[in-house]
Amino acid sequence: MDYTNLFKMCGYELEEIEQEKPRIDKAFEMLELGTKDIEKALQTIPQNFDIELSGVRKFLRIWLEELLNLMLAKEEGKKLIYGTAPGFPCECLEAIRVAAPEKVYCANPELLLGTVLDSLFGKHDELVEVAEGHGLPLGFAHCSVGQTKLGGIVKKYIPVPDLAICMGIFCDQTPEAEEMLSEVYGFPEPVYIDNCLDLNWDEWDRIPLRKIEYLASQIRRALDRAQEMLGIEITEDHIQKARVNLFRTLDGLMSIYGLFENDPIPISSGDLMPLVYLYFNPVAGREKVIEASQVLYREAKERIEKGYAAAPMGSLRVLFTWMPNVDNSVVHIAEKAGLVMIMQVVLWPIEAQRKPRTVQGPLLRLAETYLRNPYLCGYTPINMQWVREASKRYNADGVFWYWMYNCRVQAALNPIALRKWITDELGLPVLILEGDFHSTREYSGEAARTRIETFAEVLRARKAAKSN
Repeated sequence: MDYTNLFKMCGYELEEIEQEKPRIDKAFEMLELGTKDIEKALQTIPQNFDIELSGVRKFLRIWLEELLNLMLAKEEGKKLIYGTAPGFPCECLEAIRVAAPEKVYCANPELLLGTVLDSLFGKHDELVEVAEGHGLPLGFAHCSVGQTKLGGIVKKYIPVPDLAICMGIFCDQTPEAEEMLSEVYGFPEPVYIDNCLDLNWDEWDRIPLRKIEYLASQIRRALDRAQEMLGIEITEDHIQKARVNLFRTLDGLMSIYGLFENDPIPISSGDLMPLVYLYFNPVAGREKVIEASQVLYREAKERIEKGYAAAPMGSLRVLFTWMPNVDNSVVHIAEKAGLVMIMQVVLWPIEAQRKPRTVQGPLLRLAETYLRNPYLCGYTPINMQWVREASKRYNADGVFWYWMYNCRVQAALNPIALRKWITDELGLPVLILEGDFHSTREYSGEAARTRIETFAEVLRARKAAKSN
């Protein structure tokens, strides 16, 4: 099996491939990846990503490296700690990694498996199907992220961790799935990071202190379990370092998004998704992530100077709730139709998030920061405020409400009610696009092509009418 061209496509040099060969061989054997999978990856990757960009290749390399690190961590003498996707609060696992990088490997394995096996190899749905036969059956709207982890465990793609930290901050399904992994598949009993969700409608911009302190205590309890297992101390300084690491990652991402104010845009929104999801995963190569974002920023600026167009000039600008991490076809179809995805709900901070913190200390500030996030809170009023502010800031022509029916956070938001409010108050057309961020089996870009192209025509007609 020759994977040289695959790894070169993902930013490796020949000497590095040779040096890593024993680890690659072992990991690929565990993942049951063969010659046909390599051939498929060589076709899938250029379809999903612009590999002419060195920054994009660097991001893909990091994803491959992290999956190898995950699969071989225990063999290489490290303790293994799992979180749960989508990884909130990301700084929790990042703080553990910062405190003991030589002793522990931390990961949200479902993100690693889903991103690498689908967006690179196009075979992630196999894990979803395995999970459906082992406790998370078809027809019950189970989260495909949880199914990915279960499928990876059943197939022995990933090892059983030494500690499992379950982020049950806003989702009831994840803790239930983690409990099953503990009782049936040999996982340690999870440490749950819980959250009280009894926020009143008018409290979204002034989080009660009791909620902040409760979430902070839950995070601290998980960190205490980790330091007990590792024989180390995880301090406020480690938490602050983790916050800085994640902020630098987000800052790099937002700098690139800032270039989307140029017309035409220099790169596809889909090429940013590997970076978006690296923000949510406690990667060992954090400095590599920050370096890659700087490289991509420079490349995008060079493209602007050369007049390069990743989408037609004059494309309409739409807000996007959340983009898939396993299939960029939705994004590419939209861009070819003349729609540019200018910002995602989980990334751009609304005014309430930018207000000074009301508490002191890295842990309490971490808790308050997360409770102010529109996506994490899952509250309709805070999502309404995000659309209100972001549409004005980015001069949006419309809104893509990508609704993941089997996500507890997304399902809690009534897209019909939100569309009525956005249309009535802001006068913006809304496309509600049902989909799955992490699986293409039920939904794909091609299946949504007609709706996306029709929406683009509606926006163009509306803009022309306003001009006249």
